[in-house]
Amino acid sequence: MRSDFYYNFRQTTPDNTSFQTGTLSDKGIGWHGGIGAAYEIVPRVRLTFDVTYRSATLDNYRGTLRDEYGEHNKALLTREMVESGYIFGARYESDPGFNDAKPAKLDFSGVQIGLGIQYNLFNPRLSF
Repeated sequence: MRSDFYYNFRQTTPDNTSFQTGTLSDKGIGWHGGIGAAYEIVPRVRLTFDVTYRSATLDNYRGTLRDEYGEHNKALLTREMVESGYIFGARYESDPGFNDAKPAKLDFSGVQIGLGIQYNLFNPRLSF
């Protein structure tokens, strides 16, 4: 699995406008699986149901960000605790506090439940 985080930060003050923009990427291994069933209501119509679970966590988003001066710097996507929760940001590897920064951990795990109706246009006796 590969995931790209497009980062675009802009800060404007009366004296200056600064920005950082770029892509931070990470890749890893995840898995998913599921089960489903269908119940025939009438010959051409079925009620379908499925449940899928996936597990994938990425926590090493790195890349290069460009600043307002056109300089390119290696960076890491970070997460910092504030009073209202967590904020995400990017920290340059050249920053003094880089080694103290906690990498952002993005969890794509979860359950998906689907319920649907299937209508077969051509062959009503086609089986799954």
